[in-house]
Amino acid sequence: MAARTRQWMGNGIVLLVMMLAHGSTGYGAARSEAGDGLPGYIAAEDAPMIRQWLLANAGYRVVATEDCDCQDELKEIWAGSGAVWPPNPGYLPYYSRGDFDGDGHADAAIAVRNGSDTLRFVLFNGAWPREKAERRAFVTAAMPATYAMSYGAPRPTPYRLVIGPFSSHGCVLESESDWQFRLDCETEY
Repeated sequence: MAARTRQWMGNGIVLLVMMLAHGSTGYGAARSEAGDGLPGYIAAEDAPMIRQWLLANAGYRVVATEDCDCQDELKEIWAGSGAVWPPNPGYLPYYSRGDFDGDGHADAAIAVRNGSDTLRFVLFNGAWPREKAERRAFVTAAMPATYAMSYGAPRPTPYRLVIGPFSSHGCVLESESDWQFRLDCETEY
C-alpha cells in the first residue's frame, strides 16, 4: 500500500511539474488543439474568435511565449521574488484572460506580430455572443517587441491589464465607454 501511495504521489508531482513547465494558466479551461496554428495554452473558448481575427487581418500571427527573448525574466516571474512578488508559474507574457472592462464577462488578450519588430496587443470582448460572425476587438498601436502584458495578482485590485517592458510599471489599459480603451502610461499601478 505504501509503495502505491508513493508511486501515485510521484506521478502527481511529475504531472504538476509538467503543467507548470508548459505554462498552465490555471484557468481550468480546455486549451486549443495542437496543430491549429495557435499556442496550446490559449483557452478553447477564445480560439475561434482569435482565429477569426487572424483570418480578417492577414499577415498577423499570435506571438507565443517561445518567441520572447525574455527567458531570464520569465524564470524570475515563474519562481517569484520574495514576499512582494510570489511565484506565478502560469504567467504568460502574450496571452491573458480576465474581465478587462468590468462587465462581469471574461475577455481575452493576445499579442500579434506581422513580420515587423513591433507588437500589437488585441483585446477581445467576452460579452459579445460567441455565435456572432463578427467579434469586437480593440487593437493597440504598434509597441516595442520587448513589451509584454500582465493581469491579476500580485497587482492590487481592481485588476487592470498592464502592457509594458518587463520590470516596469508599464501602461495601464483603462476601459472607457463602448469597448474603447486608452493607454495610461502616467499613472503608477
